[in-house]
Amino acid sequence: MQQYPPQGYPPQGYPPQGYPQQGVPQGYPQQYPPQQQYPPQGYPPQSYPQQYPPPQQIPQGYPQAYPQGYPAQPYPPQTYPQGYPPQPYPVQSFPQPSIAPMGSPAPMLVSAPAPTMVLTPVAVAAVPVYDPRSDADALHHAMKGIGTDENALIRVLAPRKPHEMKALREYWVQTHKKSLAQSLDGETSFNFKTALIYLVKNPSEAKADYLFNAIDGIGTKDHALIDVLTQCSNAEIRDIKAIYGDKYGKHKSKEKKDKKNPTISQPTDGGGKLEADIRGDTSGNFERVLLECCKAMRTEGGVINDQDASNDAERLYQGGEKRWGTDDSLFVSIFTHSSQAYLDAVNRHYTSRHKRSLIEAVKKECSGDYKDALIALATPRVNYIASRLYQSMKGLGTNDLVLIYHVTQTWNMGQVKAAYQAMYGRSLESDIEGDTSGDYKRLLLEIVRCRN
Repeated sequence: MQQYPPQGYPPQGYPPQGYPQQGVPQGYPQQYPPQQQYPPQGYPPQSYPQQYPPPQQIPQGYPQAYPQGYPAQPYPPQTYPQGYPPQPYPVQSFPQPSIAPMGSPAPMLVSAPAPTMVLTPVAVAAVPVYDPRSDADALHHAMKGIGTDENALIRVLAPRKPHEMKALREYWVQTHKKSLAQSLDGETSFNFKTALIYLVKNPSEAKADYLFNAIDGIGTKDHALIDVLTQCSNAEIRDIKAIYGDKYGKHKSKEKKDKKNPTISQPTDGGGKLEADIRGDTSGNFERVLLECCKAMRTEGGVINDQDASNDAERLYQGGEKRWGTDDSLFVSIFTHSSQAYLDAVNRHYTSRHKRSLIEAVKKECSGDYKDALIALATPRVNYIASRLYQSMKGLGTNDLVLIYHVTQTWNMGQVKAAYQAMYGRSLESDIEGDTSGDYKRLLLEIVRCRN
């Protein structure tokens, strides 16, 4: 057997002179690069960092020979190990910062931002700023001297929106040392004056005045109490009660004697001046409905629980039509604590089960002002206002205060006009024109026209 490797291997003179004698692993390729100096003189190009890569940083065992044709791509090659070459060498894909002008603040270095959602701005119509001075000047000239320019009063006051009227009222007090309502009271008369005063007043004050007019004097205008207390929001009722107490607190409330013991008056605790006046002027279930409304605890907004509406529909049936007599406490509680939308859901379940609407059931089980108050609570507001406007002009004569109140205190007049047309087959404007006259008529028609 021949001995391996052959004797005399490696040949004499191997390795070539000048090649390092130490650190050559066995089996390393025998073909070495030519002896000419590599890389060529002048390499690397001047744009590359000097001494790159630094000789002392070449990993041990890294090949000394560069591949043929190297470098073909921009230096350094993409096959370097992760983190190599050293960080001082600029990364070509990283954007270079711009040079800030002299004196500008030093830029803050931050990492690349995370992707963000771009929101498209929604165009919102700018609310024009209202300056009350020109309107105040026009009103002053309309009321200055002998006589009054009624056309100017209508032209200035009828189109005013709530925030504009508020600014005008405040500016008038500052410049004339009295309220705009007081100025109008001295310069106008009759229904035209009443309509103007209701128009320019704070809405909560106008409602408080309307309530006091209903309660004061002999008898009570019960439907005026229903107009306010069943149709106002909780916040409005709280404001009305506060203004009513401040303005009419000194007026003595009517006392109502207990029927069983005439020497003992009904308790007046648990409420303010308005509640005391209601106790003194109303009675029975109607009184209970109004006092519950005064608590301002009706549900407003939110999601309607259909199962609760179904349950309440059955409770009202069991407490009304199905039994002898009516559970009035149940009816008062559900109607005065529920929103109109919720009562509409109750009505839907009631009608589907018992083939009679909830309002029809109320008409069957209740009577008088008590019945009217419950129906008002369950009726959509635009329909209720349309019905009250119609009643104010129905038949012989006109209930001017009711007409004035609902025209001046209603802002969604376009919806009310549509409901009026649908319910009675006639236009609201035509009925107002046929039932009123003069400046009073022109003022009401202009208000209705401007609030579409």
